[in-house]
Amino acid sequence: MKNEILLAAIACSLAASSLAMAQVTTDKNGTLSADRPLLECPVQQTPVKNGASPNAELLKKIVRCNKGEKPASKGYDGAVTVDVAAAQIGTPRRWSYSQDLGNGQVGTIVYPVKVTYTVNTFYRTGTEQSANWIRILNFYVNAFGEWQIGSEESVKSPDTIKRIPSGNAPEAAGQATTGANPLHGDWVYASGESEGHTTAVYGDLRFTNDVRGTGLSFVLTKKE
Repeated sequence: MKNEILLAAIACSLAASSLAMAQVTTDKNGTLSADRPLLECPVQQTPVKNGASPNAELLKKIVRCNKGEKPASKGYDGAVTVDVAAAQIGTPRRWSYSQDLGNGQVGTIVYPVKVTYTVNTFYRTGTEQSANWIRILNFYVNAFGEWQIGSEESVKSPDTIKRIPSGNAPEAAGQATTGANPLHGDWVYASGESEGHTTAVYGDLRFTNDVRGTGLSFVLTKKE
């Protein structure tokens, strides 16, 4: 019974991943989209004065542009999304020439902002994801009255880059990606056993997803 519940959970999780990938589209020029609308960069801002209180939602948008959110070039893949999970605004301080970067000066007010974000890059063969970056970004109002990121401090970087196969473009046999299991523990998501199949291995269980048809066909067997 326990294995049956676990199998059902794995099936639901991987089916959801396949449905999420279906949101990626290709236009008439062969350009691959991301899985959500992209922010237009640079962010349009209403001018403010030095020392103004920052708006967290605006800062998140600036982070998304600064960290590389962009569409793919015409006819190519490689669109990038940056999802900001948290933006904690710290206690403001005065500009320091030994610590800050940009065109600030003595008297410029700097707001340290601790951000957590995930970067996804969309390719035809799958998505590369680096999750849970943590950085302290030092924001200030520049000479044009716009919020700008100056210096940056590293808190945490991803241990690995996860590769999520697209399902409709199988990779070479033997390739695999290791990452966190949606339930717990570690899992391996491998593809290339046969054309149109992907396989996930969890513990002593094997989950095969046949994506060649219009629907999804799931085959659950014991791992050898």
